[in-house]
This record gives sequence, C-alpha cells and structure tokens, in this order.
Amino acid sequence: MTFESFRGVTLFGASVTGPRHQSQGQPNQDAWLKVQGRFGSLAVVCDGLGSRSASSLGANGACQAVRQAVTRWPGAATGAAPADLIRLVEVLWRFILSSHHADDCATTCQFALRETNGTLVIAGLGDGALLIRENSDGVKCYGGRSGADFANETLALGIPHKLRDWWVEVLPPHPHRSVVIASDGVADDLRPDRLDGFIGWLTEEMAPLPAHQRWRRLQTELRHWPVPHHTDDKTLAVMIEMEMDEQ
Repeated sequence: MTFESFRGVTLFGASVTGPRHQSQGQPNQDAWLKVQGRFGSLAVVCDGLGSRSASSLGANGACQAVRQAVTRWPGAATGAAPADLIRLVEVLWRFILSSHHADDCATTCQFALRETNGTLVIAGLGDGALLIRENSDGVKCYGGRSGADFANETLALGIPHKLRDWWVEVLPPHPHRSVVIASDGVADDLRPDRLDGFIGWLTEEMAPLPAHQRWRRLQTELRHWPVPHHTDDKTLAVMIEMEMDEQ
C-alpha cells in the first residue's frame, strides 16, 4: 500500500481553564487549533505565559499565525526550508498582534503539519511536549523544558530569542503514526514510563468516539486531571494517521 492511499487523518483535542485561573477569574491562557486543507493536516498548541497581561491573545494569535504560515509555505515535500516556515510564523504572529506589545502577549508554540504526501513537519518553541508513536516502536519526545528554562522564563514568542531556539524536525511518511501535543499543564505530569499507555488511551479509547462525545469526554478528563494540586491550564491536540484498512 502506498502512502498516497491514506484515507485521511483524525484530528481532535480539547483545552480547559485550570483551577488557578478559574479562582482568579482569568481566561484560559492556552489555545489550540486543528485544521485541514490543501496543505494537509495541522495541529497547534500554544501556552500563553501567565506573567503576561495579554498572553491569551498571544496564544490564540500564535495558532492563527501557524495556520496562515502553512498556507503560504511551499512545503517540505517541495524542498522548502523548514526554517522559512518558522520565520513566517514569527512575522505573522507579530502582524496579527500589531496593536499590542509583543512582550505582553508572550506565548509558547508547538505544532505538527502532516503534508498531503505523508511528510510530517514538527516544530516548537518553549515548554510543553510533542510525542510521537509509530507502530510499536516506542514513544519519541520532542520539546519540553531545557535546564535553563527552570531557572529562567521559558522561550516564547514575544521574548527575545533566536531562530535556532526553535526545534524543528521533518519526518518521512509512516503508515501508522500518532502525534500528541500537550501544553505544560499536561506535559509536566506525564511519566516517561507511561507515555505509551497515555497515547494508547487517546488513540484506542478516545479516537473511536463520535466527535462531540470525544470532545466532551476529553474536556472532562482534563478538568479532573489525576494529579493532586495541579492548577495550570491544560490542553491536548491529537493527530492520528492510519492505513485505509485500519480506518
């Protein structure tokens, strides 16, 4: 079976306001997006920095910036440089938020773009995590905090940084791949020895549900996140690729 014979990609996710922001009457500072188009399938998760006054605007703006960027970028399959996609995201984010100070809107950003030929482009700036499982080959983790991030502020759009501070990977087509993007409200609590089970729960229990039921249940699970005293906003986005006979 060729990669062109994929029927499609399943995309879903949810985001909830954490107890701390609820008690303070503040909005959810996470944002996420899923969209499909001629460019392929896209999932984005952004986490506005809690210390910034307009971080929720920054997170939503970053989701839109990535969406606009992938429609303008020629794609990895054409040989286009992934660094140019990141440059587009940076410029478009500042354009979208041009009426605000960038520092007030600081946000992390992670995304996965599955092109129509199956090529997967993943990238991120700042904390959170992007997980990939291909068949039973184990789980690969991308992103997360560096040692410097624990002592200082995480890297983010709106905070001085360099292009090389983004991590970017281009992965070849694969017939059975799951991608999970998590804001740090979820990622910080994921144990390395349980990542495979976590992805299995999302792909085997959540994905088969009808869309409205899946979204409602995922929101419920995030609201009742089983880690005591965790107060942060929580966001998950999931992308699942399957061969036709597995759909």
